[in-house]
Amino acid sequence: MREVNIKVCHITDAIGIKRFSLRGKKKVNGQWQMMTMLHNMTKIHRFGMI
Repeated sequence: MREVNIKVCHITDAIGIKRFSLRGKKKVNGQWQMMTMLHNMTKIHRFGMI
């Protein structure tokens, strides 16, 4: 559960995304996947490939 909180905090604070801009469960799920992909790409950019 802690790892999820870290991602949510990073997405809201560092990236600046505060809310979903789409409506509907399917669209929000897709937007959430894009946000987490951006989070992971930022980590790869900062720390390099593992």
